[in-house]
Amino acid sequence: MYDEQAVLQANEAFYAAFADADISAMVAVWAYDDDVAFTHPGWNVLTGYHDVVESWWSIL
Repeated sequence: MYDEQAVLQANEAFYAAFADADISAMVAVWAYDDDVAFTHPGWNVLTGYHDVVESWWSIL
């Protein structure tokens, strides 16, 4: 289990990378796992590392 500080640091790193449109930095804070899930506004839920990463490539 992650502690609160680790989650906050990962969140901060993600949004800094997002602001810079730096997918490589975004990927660095994600779990490489088929259990990950993400939802862009207006999209269906994406599951699995590869689908999530591909979605960001299509946006950025």
